[in-house]
Amino acid sequence: MPSLNTTPSSNAEVMRKVWEIIERYQGTCNSMDDEDRDWLEGNDMCDYFDGELFECEMCGWWYETCEQADDVTHMQMCEGCHDEEE
Repeated sequence: MPSLNTTPSSNAEVMRKVWEIIERYQGTCNSMDDEDRDWLEGNDMCDYFDGELFECEMCGWWYETCEQADDVTHMQMCEGCHDEEE
């Protein structure tokens, strides 16, 4: 018998919650709440979140991963900050 955490409805609820969190931060400079971080960790969704958004280490804004600058050494940086650095 499958556990409740792997049922389709549970998976749908987890994905709905992840996207609520993503939408709450995308395009903002808000620090992540402990509650959101704990929920992502507790539901093993940190990697999924990190695949969608990143926080620029220069300006502190949350961006979609497609807006992350290439060619950055060990820093998560948006394209705008990267261009200013060059």
